[in-house]
Amino acid sequence: MLWLDKKEVWMLSTAYSAEITESRRVDYRTGLPKKKPTCIIDYNYNMGAVDKIDVTLSSFHCLRKSIRKIQQISSVMCKRNATKMLMRNRKSDTYN
Repeated sequence: MLWLDKKEVWMLSTAYSAEITESRRVDYRTGLPKKKPTCIIDYNYNMGAVDKIDVTLSSFHCLRKSIRKIQQISSVMCKRNATKMLMRNRKSDTYN
């Protein structure tokens, strides 16, 4: 079953049929209750803390990666600068 909310949602279920029921949410434009498949309504109602934590942690994964990348780049830049300074000192020592 394909259902379109903000994104495409594919559901495969042997316990539910493809019937559409009214949810507790109301469409702000029309004032009518939104209609969703029964399996989506039951999933959202029974969704546990693990699913909510996974959603929250998925946004921090990107942040952790970017911080790690910044650390790697700064390390490389420090090593390059140290190497350049060392080479300058060696060149100036040979001319004296």
